[in-house]
Amino acid sequence: MDYERIPMHDVDDDILLDEASQYYGVAPHEVSPVEVSLVEISPVELPPVELPPVELPPVELAPVEVSPVEVSPVEVSLHEVPSVEVSPVKVPLHAISPVNTSPSLHEVSPHEVLQDKVSGKDGGRSGWIAVFSLWMQAFIWTGLFKGLGLMLPILQQQFDTNGAIIGWMVGMIGAMIGFLSGKPEKSTVFVVTGPFSGAIGRTFGTGVACIICGTAVGFSAILASITANALQMAIILTLFLGPSLGIPDILLKEAVGRRFDKNYVTALCIGKTGTSFGMLLLTPLSQLFLDTYGWRGTLLLLGGLSFHLTVCGALMISTDNKTLQTTHRSANATLQNPTANTTLRDRCSAVWKSAVQNLDVKLLLNLRYWSVTFMLCCSQLSFDMWIVYFVSMVQTKGFSAEDAATFVTVAGVGHLLARASQGFILDRWVKSYSIPMAILFSTAGAMFFATPWLNLYWELMLSAVLVLFSVGAVLCLFEVLFKQILGVELLTGALGWAGITIAVLRFTLVFIPGLMYDLSGSYNGAFIFLGVMQSLCLIPLGCLKYFKIIQ
Repeated sequence: MDYERIPMHDVDDDILLDEASQYYGVAPHEVSPVEVSLVEISPVELPPVELPPVELPPVELAPVEVSPVEVSPVEVSLHEVPSVEVSPVKVPLHAISPVNTSPSLHEVSPHEVLQDKVSGKDGGRSGWIAVFSLWMQAFIWTGLFKGLGLMLPILQQQFDTNGAIIGWMVGMIGAMIGFLSGKPEKSTVFVVTGPFSGAIGRTFGTGVACIICGTAVGFSAILASITANALQMAIILTLFLGPSLGIPDILLKEAVGRRFDKNYVTALCIGKTGTSFGMLLLTPLSQLFLDTYGWRGTLLLLGGLSFHLTVCGALMISTDNKTLQTTHRSANATLQNPTANTTLRDRCSAVWKSAVQNLDVKLLLNLRYWSVTFMLCCSQLSFDMWIVYFVSMVQTKGFSAEDAATFVTVAGVGHLLARASQGFILDRWVKSYSIPMAILFSTAGAMFFATPWLNLYWELMLSAVLVLFSVGAVLCLFEVLFKQILGVELLTGALGWAGITIAVLRFTLVFIPGLMYDLSGSYNGAFIFLGVMQSLCLIPLGCLKYFKIIQ
């Protein structure tokens, strides 16, 4: 049978099957379909197999030696940078927040200064050592000046001179203290040296300055005990004792301000109680020394007492090594600036800039500084005038000098209580200083206004207590206000320039109540003038509160 070849994809499967059956003679088989049933297999649970832990032997790594890489120095040339003129921007006073700038020879951040605190507490061991040093400085100052005051009649007789020369000597010593320390209550004549205390502290450190000054105070008192005339004593005490007592005062206040934040008022007030304790303890002790050993022995003993300030400086150095090293490194880096000594003009410019920074001259253009200084001047001057003329005013009302001394003594106890208690109260229960200051200003002003109409014994006693309590409390707050507004870095300069300002005003204005008495024959107008002066403090205080510069 002849078949033609045909493509396989065109042939049906059934046709191929029939032809194959005919060709082979086999009938096709029919395949019946097979049904497959699905068998369900149940899961088999296998028991867990626990594998024993495998301990791997430790692998020892051989040390790798790395050869040092030498880096060649890179020389960098200094190119002149063209100056850029920046137009001034006027910012309103209330939009300016307090900025703690440091216009000083070295830049030390508060973190670096406070890095020696113990256990993170406010102040720590170094803080309380600074408080004790401030207390000791005030205690020594009071003892020396009260001792010199008690010696005035004896020195006048010993040196065969008049009392004016001896009084001038003591006044010049107080002037040097006031202007070198910025202590407004201890400056009497105009000598422009107040802010130099801050420059000395920035250069040598507070501890070293206290050691040098304490040693100078002790030796100057000892040398004064062997002098032969009043001129020799005046030169020794004015040039050595006065500055050596004044410089540590402001440096220790700054040290307390750096170490305390929450308890700053408490620490400052505790340190200032040294003056009150000096009046209570050293005044009768100096009289006992005079009666027993004479004026030369008294100066020797007071000079030995003054060496305690040297010990305080050594204690501060032992707790402030890190801060002192940071200060010296920063100061040396500034002095060794290679771009500052190129030409004579550059050197003069560098010296001028250094002087401006160290003396904090920019404070004189700061409105906030002048606001606080105005309040300080009014409070301090009115208090000074009250101290000078209160006894005379009481005597014009018919009281004796003993009664006037009793008024002042009892008021002095109130002054001590004010300084000792206000720190604990303000630091723990008072959040804003403006309200207590306004109350104290108003109380002192009201007592000044009311004094001319007070004629009874208990009325004058109460008036004296309230005046000394109010003024004593508010004078401690000015340093807190300076720190809050200007920052601790400018505290030294602020106190120094404020001391100079008060000294100038004291020299020119303290005589006014006496002049009013000479013209009218009464102190009524003089004490009303004191009330007006004290009330003026409320104006800048209200401005600072209104512009939210203080709380």
